[in-house]
Amino acid sequence: MGVIIESKEIADTQRAIFELAWLGTRDADGKVLNKEIAENELRKVEKIRKTTQKVIFEHDGKILMMKDTKNHWELPGGTIDFAEDADVALMRELKEEMGLDPQQYNIENIIGNFKIVREFPDKHYHFLVLVYRGKLKVADFQISSEHTEFGWFTIPEILELDMVSGYKEFFANITL
Repeated sequence: MGVIIESKEIADTQRAIFELAWLGTRDADGKVLNKEIAENELRKVEKIRKTTQKVIFEHDGKILMMKDTKNHWELPGGTIDFAEDADVALMRELKEEMGLDPQQYNIENIIGNFKIVREFPDKHYHFLVLVYRGKLKVADFQISSEHTEFGWFTIPEILELDMVSGYKEFFANITL
């Protein structure tokens, strides 16, 4: 899976770190920096692991997708907060994102998972995304300010949407 590079500056920083780590170079004073020193510097990057839960709500052969404020399409759901129970987190996220109360949907089984890796100069994120099958009991819901729109799509249509890395691979291999 590829890594999403957010800007040319980050790409240049990552390239410089790579060159420092594997090729060795000199610092501003001319002191030789070897691979071991460079790797120690690289280890200082904060590595953050998060677990996210998403739900596939399917209706008439189409899947509900939501467009976030960065124009990426995603499934409804979100991150489990520190020390939060998974079922509580999913209920909270569906309430926040769609205004849904638990009696307005059913969550069935986990049907798959995938990862999303995002790297920035000072932080690297690794999201484990757990995907559940769900059933909406209502036709109407209200999306939050975290999303700009929603739509119902077939899997071939989903594969054409702008999504962060990980989603397309998941949908390309899923059987519903």
